[in-house]
Formats: sequence, C-alpha cells, structure tokens
Amino acid sequence: MKHLSKEELEIIFLRMTNAIDEGILILDAARKNLPIIFANEGFCKITDYKPDEVIGKNPRFLAGQDKNTIQLVSDCIKMKKKGSFTLVNYKKDGTKYWSHLTITPIFDSQNNLIYWFNIIRDITIILDTLKSKSETQSMVTTINTISDLINNFLNYLSYFRHSCKDVTNFNKKLLAEFDDIYEAFIRNIRILYSAVKYKEKKLSANFSILDFE
Repeated sequence: MKHLSKEELEIIFLRMTNAIDEGILILDAARKNLPIIFANEGFCKITDYKPDEVIGKNPRFLAGQDKNTIQLVSDCIKMKKKGSFTLVNYKKDGTKYWSHLTITPIFDSQNNLIYWFNIIRDITIILDTLKSKSETQSMVTTINTISDLINNFLNYLSYFRHSCKDVTNFNKKLLAEFDDIYEAFIRNIRILYSAVKYKEKKLSANFSILDFE
C-alpha cells in the first residue's frame, strides 16, 4: 500500500479545503494572539477578505463588538475544548451576517496544542427564512383568531335578531330598523371576512406546517 508523501498530503489538503463552501481558518496556537496562518477560498467568498488581508490577525475582528460571544469563544479556547457558536460577523464592507462557528483544537503526538481549526458557515439565509416563516405563521394564527371572532359575532347577532322576532310585544318598527342596520352590517362584515380569509389563504401558501414540526 502506497503511503502519501508530505507534499502529496499538502496538495490534497489544499484541494479539499478550497473545494468546499464553508470558510476554514487555521490559527497558530503556539502564539499568544492566535494569528490566522491559513484561510481557504470559502472564507474569502463569505467575508470578501483576501488571504493576505487576514493572515497574522486574530479572527475576533470578524465579530465586531459582539463581546459576549467573543468571551464564550475565549473561554472555550482557554479550556482547549471544541466548541460551536452562532454569532454575528461582518464582511469586509461592513455587511452583517450570521455565522455558525466551530473551533477544534489540534494536538501533536505529545499532546501539545499546536493549531486551532475553525470552520465558518454563513447561515444568514437559513435564519432569515425561519424568521420569515415564523412571522407568517404568527400572522395566520392572528387571522384565524379574527375569523373566529367575526363568525361568533355574526352568530350572536343572528340569534338576537331571531329572538326579537319571537317576542310578541316587541316594537315592530324598531325591529325593522334593526333589520336595516343588521343587513347593512352583514354586507360589510362579509366583505371584511372575505378579505381576511383571502389573506389567510395567501399566507398559508407560503409555508408548510411541516416546517414548524
């Protein structure tokens, strides 16, 4: 069985890391500020930074003023443990995006920490889609509630109207006036109800209930 040379492994590593969409950073764990010593093409596509613009820097600059998450990452690094985080990052032009960051410590044969292997995934579209669907579901729920209220109110009015007719000494002129008001109200409320149901149908078409299970 053929053993790959160091040069061959390096070529394979570069091809693999540059073939994926996720950003990959390798940090030098032997230096205090954990500088970036490698950035793949995926990282450059996500952030718009070129490798020579980030080499030698600590990647915390990507997180801007997100001090809380930076502290969580720092704590994980101090414990020399693998960790995953969802945080706000910023591209070269200042555009904000959501990032899923995984950091993994790499040790040598003597169990000395030599590198940090970081994987960065842009999850902005995923989070925005979930937020949009959640808002849509909330709107549909609200519309359903309004529809129920309208139906209940119409039922109460109809019951009241029929109850009035059953009362023999009820003022017929007043009942006639009530009928005129009732019919005008019904016409308008039916238009509103149709609009509400149409809106509900349009919103419901935008998502499947399976998305929320």
